[in-house]
Amino acid sequence: MNNNATIVILVVSISYYVTMGILSMLSLQSISALLRLQKVDTDEIGWFVAIVSVSWGIRFLYAPYIEKYRKRSVARTRNIAVFGVAMALICSFLYALIEFKSSTIVLLSAVGFLSNIFLTFSDIALSGLAIDKFSHKLRSWLNGSRIIFSAFSSAISGGVFFLVLSQHGAKNAIFSVVGLAFLIALPILLLIKAKIDIKDNLDNKPSILAFFKNPALRRSFIFLLFAQFNTALYLYLGGTFLVDKGLNEQEIGMVFGTYSVAASILGGILGAYLNAVLGGIKSFVLFLALEAFSFIALFFINNYEVEKLLVIIVFCLSSLIINAKFVSLYTVAMQYAKSSQSGVNFSIYASGIEILPSILSIIGGYIVASFGWNYLYGICFALAFLSFLIFIKIKDKN
Repeated sequence: MNNNATIVILVVSISYYVTMGILSMLSLQSISALLRLQKVDTDEIGWFVAIVSVSWGIRFLYAPYIEKYRKRSVARTRNIAVFGVAMALICSFLYALIEFKSSTIVLLSAVGFLSNIFLTFSDIALSGLAIDKFSHKLRSWLNGSRIIFSAFSSAISGGVFFLVLSQHGAKNAIFSVVGLAFLIALPILLLIKAKIDIKDNLDNKPSILAFFKNPALRRSFIFLLFAQFNTALYLYLGGTFLVDKGLNEQEIGMVFGTYSVAASILGGILGAYLNAVLGGIKSFVLFLALEAFSFIALFFINNYEVEKLLVIIVFCLSSLIINAKFVSLYTVAMQYAKSSQSGVNFSIYASGIEILPSILSIIGGYIVASFGWNYLYGICFALAFLSFLIFIKIKDKN
């Protein structure tokens, strides 16, 4: 593949990642917060977030149809990418036409769900194209940019939304965020003139069954999901831990609004660099080891009276490691996914990875409520260490 085609795919992918980050966080972060400001009950907001986020976990169901369509030509890949983002933008605009109250929560959930479903269309097409055309090093940096720009764009989305909300109201805040996303999405149109060869066996029929019939794909799927169990148990409980350690609202806001975003960006850069230099499996093993040590550190600060600054430092280092591990995880998944149905294979990996925290966070919350943070961190350490041993074996076989 020529350099111009490589640059086009990189620019288009980054444009999509920023757009995706802005629009998905509009639902998961901004709209959910706005609902709470309107005195909507937290259990209803929880259902709203669950319905919106589950869209990313079911993409594998329709991935074969998108993959079959996009493999015919780069024009069809472009059509899917543009259609998905355009429909997501339209759905997001609909938020401005709806009142934010308990009686409209079903309608708001439907809008958020559809917006994110359409975003997955573009993700399937562009991820499949990148897997087919990029080398391992380029895939490493692509996955790094996925983490970096998702963190960056969520901060932009939240910042613009709440700034405009405080001065001009909810409708103008929604228009501002979606309008910004529209401008950032425009480079996707570069695929119109891109000269990218897509050669495919027209008799090939992508399917979910083909993935699970392949023993290597099946085993790698199980191992990669297991390696995420420790992360998924803890991932959504970080804010709760900070509250329990005595941080106030302003301090937690600074952690999530500034320090954690910086840690995510640094994690994306570190993950991409080490993946490119060491390779996917070796870097993944390294980050599993570091993650195990991070749970020891969290266990330590939970058991001793320490300064808030140390709590913030350990929390942000943990966030950095988790994001670097995500880069390795997606890069290894892309490595295994490369085949005549790359988009389907990667969608199955990604669906499992993304839906896991929604399930296991409930179990994690139960463990903390029933037994305390020490038990959670002890279980997470054991799972991370066991995953480390499993992937050491896989690395040696490779």
